[in-house]
Amino acid sequence: MTETHTALSMITKAGVATHKIVVGVTSYGRSYQMTTPGCTGPDCTYEGPTSKATQGSCTVTNGYLAYAEINQIIATNQNIQRFKDDSDSNILVYNSNQWVAYMDDTTKAGRISTYRGWKFRGSSDWAVDLQAVVPQPIADTAPDDPSINSAINPYIEGCSPGQANLIRQSWQDAGMLARAHYEWVPGGKWQPAMDLYLGKGSANDHSFFWGDRPRLSKYHPNLIVVWSETTVELS
Repeated sequence: MTETHTALSMITKAGVATHKIVVGVTSYGRSYQMTTPGCTGPDCTYEGPTSKATQGSCTVTNGYLAYAEINQIIATNQNIQRFKDDSDSNILVYNSNQWVAYMDDTTKAGRISTYRGWKFRGSSDWAVDLQAVVPQPIADTAPDDPSINSAINPYIEGCSPGQANLIRQSWQDAGMLARAHYEWVPGGKWQPAMDLYLGKGSANDHSFFWGDRPRLSKYHPNLIVVWSETTVELS
C-alpha cells in the first residue's frame, strides 16, 4: 500500500487532479516459490529468476493466480497459512513453500473506501473474470433462431449437434455485440456512462461521433466511423 500511495502521489504532484484518476484493484495474486520452506517474512528469498511458483489450473502461469484459484487452494489444501501484513495485503502460504500476496473481498473493499476518501474518481477491478469459477455453458441452450440457422447452415455441415449448437450460440452472442453499438449514441441507453467519460455535453454533441463528416451522417445514417478511421456499413 505504501508503494501505491507513493505512485499516486507522483501523479497528483505532477498536476493531475484526483477526480481524473481511477485506481486499480486486483482479483489475482502474485505467487512465489520460497527458497526455504516455512519462511514467510520480508527477508525470505524465492527461487528464480524464472518463477518456480506452482501454476493455477485455469491461469496456467507461474507467478500468477486468479482469486478463484486462490479460494480453491484455501478450500481444498490442508497445509496452508493465512495472514495479513503491514502492506494491507492478504498472504497465503501453502505446501510450505508457495507464497501468494493478494486481496480478499474485505481488503479490496477497504482499499476502495480509502481511494474514495482520497477523492479519486473511482476504482477499476482487474479482472472480474478472475473472481469465480463459472460453469461452461450447456451446449443445447442456444436459441433456435431461423435467421441464424440459415446463415450458418453451410458452415456446420458435419458437426455434431453439440458443436452446431455452440456455433449458433457464438453467432447469437456476436449479433448481440453488434446491436450494442446502436445504443452508444447521444441520448441513448448508455448516456450516463458517456456523461462520465465525455462530459454532460455529449448528450447533444453528435460531432464527437461524426467529426468533420456531416455529409456521411446525413446520407448514411447507419454508418459508424471507427477510431482507426475505418468506416463500417451496418445495414
